[in-house]
Amino acid sequence: MGLQTSEYRRQYVKFLFTLTAFAFGVYFGHTIIVSSVDPNSLELPRCPKTNTPPKTVYEARQNLAQSLMQVWELDKDEEAFKQGGKSAPRSMLDLFISEVANSEVGRSLGPRCIDWSASYISRFPGCEKNYNYEYSMTPKFREATNDTIGLVEGDLGESMVHVPTELLDFAIVTQVFEHIPYFWKAMPNLARLVSPGGVVLFTVPFSYQYHLVPGDFYRYSPMAIIHMFESNGFAVCHFASDGLRALQMQALALNLEDIENQNEYLSETQSKWSLTVGASNYYMVAQKLLPGSDVCTLGHIDKITNELTKKDVIGKGGFWPLKVSGQEAFSGSSTVKG
Repeated sequence: MGLQTSEYRRQYVKFLFTLTAFAFGVYFGHTIIVSSVDPNSLELPRCPKTNTPPKTVYEARQNLAQSLMQVWELDKDEEAFKQGGKSAPRSMLDLFISEVANSEVGRSLGPRCIDWSASYISRFPGCEKNYNYEYSMTPKFREATNDTIGLVEGDLGESMVHVPTELLDFAIVTQVFEHIPYFWKAMPNLARLVSPGGVVLFTVPFSYQYHLVPGDFYRYSPMAIIHMFESNGFAVCHFASDGLRALQMQALALNLEDIENQNEYLSETQSKWSLTVGASNYYMVAQKLLPGSDVCTLGHIDKITNELTKKDVIGKGGFWPLKVSGQEAFSGSSTVKG
């Protein structure tokens, strides 16, 4: 009983001391010091870094799962997974286009070129008569000159009869086909606009966030992309992927600056399985077949990061759709090396 009384008195004295100090501070205005502290200047407690890395993939996956659950618990408004900064998929797409543009083949592409939103056409010095494509429900065409950019307006998935046949030698079609409601009509239209021997630089998402420009309808597997072009009179010259790791970074809204040695992880050490089984985007260089030819006649581009072959895409099963023919599809075969 005596010990309990002693402890009670100690706590009571501590309470009185605290209350007196608080009253003293209020009387002399010292509580202003407390209330005026900028909370952003305080050093918040951080999770301690461990110098012992996980010894197994299982341990690393467990750490990842724990971290992800912690983010979910803290991020009630789901702000953490809204992409900001330069993403891995965008960086890898830019790398692919740069590798094509800086190659001997890329420098020779043109001279009649079209770009969707004019994002990349300036990288290709062979483009002399340039067109900009704009989605519109009102068809419009303006001829390009060496000094004036031409204009193609319309819906590639609808009638494009207002645009001359074989107008183009080079078409840059990046991140477009997911926005076309009737893509199966768009492919024959694109094939009609490109001259024999002309080239299409094509990129499209396989797994990407929903984005309305003005609509968002489809995602494309690697087999679908190659088959779609082969069935419309093209040979596939190069095919590549940003891989499963870019997709994982995108899903977690991780930017390039969040990952050390990102070039090694994204460009140098991804396996064929990782590049094929999942990706944010797939990339392709295709050529419209010349009469009497069934192979790509472009020169070879020596450096394409994360390049895949048709054999990689088909896999061990070996399935490939039959060739089709008719008004909306042409016979063709890929030259992607197997």
